[in-house]
Amino acid sequence: MLPVRALSTVSIAGTGVADTDEERRSRAMKWMRGWVNLQSRNRPNAAVVFDVDHTLVEPSRDNPVVQVPIPSVCEFYRHCHARSIQCFIVTARLDFEDGRKVLRALLRDIGAEGVRAMYLRPGAVRPTIPNLAEFKSQCRKDIEQRFGVSVVANIGDNWHDLIKPPFSDEHHALWDLDDRHSFVGVLEDGEAVVKLPGAARG
Repeated sequence: MLPVRALSTVSIAGTGVADTDEERRSRAMKWMRGWVNLQSRNRPNAAVVFDVDHTLVEPSRDNPVVQVPIPSVCEFYRHCHARSIQCFIVTARLDFEDGRKVLRALLRDIGAEGVRAMYLRPGAVRPTIPNLAEFKSQCRKDIEQRFGVSVVANIGDNWHDLIKPPFSDEHHALWDLDDRHSFVGVLEDGEAVVKLPGAARG
């Protein structure tokens, strides 16, 4: 881990540029395992939110149409499930019946069993950064209210998966960080976030 960089809304630790994506993810997931273990002892209703694409799965290098599991994140998912920490999916994948069937089958294939609920993007929500950030923030709020849980961790590969709008200047600064890193932070409300290496990097 690199030294922590403190912003007014989030403290961040990044992993080394020389590492592979999976090494960066593994280091972040190791930190997150310790975090959820501690939180689940103090909060019996602890929950974790996972993005899907480039978080639990990514395109195969041999065939980009095929989705393959990301080992470290899937292992962390199973760790949470084994400890009875409730797991939720919040994804920008479009919400329609066949899409839900495909996603359920994908989660089953990668061993992500026992998802409490899946939130997919309604067609009315255009896939822009502000819209996706608002949609995902509202999903996390609904998860806590509807299921009576406390979201203690949130994992995704984009900042808009993690940060609650409206965006401050400090939030906008996050997009300037090196997208090759993983970043681990704790927001002001006590929710830990992991920003995994981004899918598109120049």
